[in-house]
Amino acid sequence: MINAHLRYNQALAVFAVPGNRWQGVLALTYWAVASGRCTENVLDAVHALGIHDRDGDIRRGMESATAKIAAYTANQRPHKAFLSRQAQQPTTNQRPSQRVRQLIDAGKDYGSPHALRQLSPKEICPDTDWLARRVHCEMQLLAYFGEKEILHVFRTDSPMRGQPGVNLRPLGEWLGEQNEQHPDHLGEIVRPNPFAGEQGQTNEGKPSYIAQSCLSAFRHMVFEFDHLALEDQCRFWAGFIKANALPLVSLVYSGNKSIHGVIRVDAPDLPTWNRYRTKILSLYGTDPDPRHRLDPQALHPLTGTRLAGVIRKSTGKVQELLWIRQPQELNLNNAVGPARIRARRPTD
Repeated sequence: MINAHLRYNQALAVFAVPGNRWQGVLALTYWAVASGRCTENVLDAVHALGIHDRDGDIRRGMESATAKIAAYTANQRPHKAFLSRQAQQPTTNQRPSQRVRQLIDAGKDYGSPHALRQLSPKEICPDTDWLARRVHCEMQLLAYFGEKEILHVFRTDSPMRGQPGVNLRPLGEWLGEQNEQHPDHLGEIVRPNPFAGEQGQTNEGKPSYIAQSCLSAFRHMVFEFDHLALEDQCRFWAGFIKANALPLVSLVYSGNKSIHGVIRVDAPDLPTWNRYRTKILSLYGTDPDPRHRLDPQALHPLTGTRLAGVIRKSTGKVQELLWIRQPQELNLNNAVGPARIRARRPTD
């Protein structure tokens, strides 16, 4: 018999280690529900560990875990699917790659967000007053979406459900609202892939407007490091830009410990996306040192990136735009596709 209480305590210990926020939330909330704990009980335990910026993730995880366990129980298969998924280990035929370290070395002269901003092909005003921040936000959104495309912008301290006309609207409506209001009004996170605006189903069979099945394009992929020091993240991205290996669209400082990079992939469908993901992980996610690996959980079509110009509530810091390139400036012919995702050497 599975000891859900023991599994919960183990998951809580894993979650307490910095860098385990993605998979850590999944396991923690699953075993919390399985052991009969409520959301507030889990939040109290997490707060006691000194972690105060994951409340939104935990609330959403508890809701999702409750639905999953109810589905498993209805089919008389409690925990089975979750356990089998936990047992799966990522496999690759590729040899370990030190590509991340190589790019850090190539960008060694750019160890700060300010230095990284100097490399942006489109000039970014360094000011952080509300008007400049509003411009940064608009620049980022225009780099991802067309005026009529539907995007999902949300806050981490409110329900993440997609609500058409509320947090799921065409870009033109978001920009029209932004021109009249402070950028912090919009939300903290944007998903860089557009939605169809029609209801679909989640993997658990629940109706949703923001499920993977609701995406209208698999256009962008988010790169993020969980363990790498911020200075080395700046150096990595500087080396990445010099190498010109993939079409980088934007870099945004998260207002905490990381930089979010958005890459243009233009996958025609989910299977192709997954092939791109496998190739990318073979280059940037197989270093023997975990600090030098991309976060594999972030390489998902629904992963959001921090919205530039907005103040992050958990830290009080501005989510800064560091690098931006508009769609017409991308050289897609030279970089997209699994055969072209390769480790180019940086140019001097």
